[in-house]
Amino acid sequence: MSTARPSRCSPATPVGTWCTQLTSAERIDELEFTLGEGPSLAAYRSSVPELHSDVADPAAATRWPMLVPELVDLGVRAVFAFPLRLFNGARIGVLELYRTQPGRLDAHHYRAAADYAAALGPMVVDELDPSRNPTVVDPALFPRGKVHVAAGMMAVQLRVSPAAALARLRAMAFAQHRRITVIAQDIIAARLRFRPEDPGGN
Repeated sequence: MSTARPSRCSPATPVGTWCTQLTSAERIDELEFTLGEGPSLAAYRSSVPELHSDVADPAAATRWPMLVPELVDLGVRAVFAFPLRLFNGARIGVLELYRTQPGRLDAHHYRAAADYAAALGPMVVDELDPSRNPTVVDPALFPRGKVHVAAGMMAVQLRVSPAAALARLRAMAFAQHRRITVIAQDIIAARLRFRPEDPGGN
């Protein structure tokens, strides 16, 4: 089970799931983005693979206290995240593999995953190049961008910094068990508005 996550804009976090062989991979991706923690983000930020043969291990649970229970609830027990890099070392995303049972990657599967990650980097860049594939400019393919637009609108309405607004938006999504992109769309469409005097507004 695997998913590849490309990053187009931010050096801090992948934009979203680009392709997947796991129906819950998009949910895992959104959880990591919403919570701001997880092996995919860690691998992307450090450019070092994150190999976790049992996400319920105390070390992983301590490192990602909010994400791990969600992964276990989704039936994910092992995660292996490999950064995607170009020949110049630039980071562009992560190849993340999942298991429903605890277990290590043996040497053969580790080499195969590392080789796939090395090959995927240039392939993702080509796929996301608008001159080669004009459909990538369609905002519907990258709804994560709406989250930052919504956070900006929240920041103005609440009179707080964009970072504080994004943190509140993430907290709302997690507390309400709603997709952060759905809440963002409600904000952009003015179906959801905020006032500085709202609880937690300042």
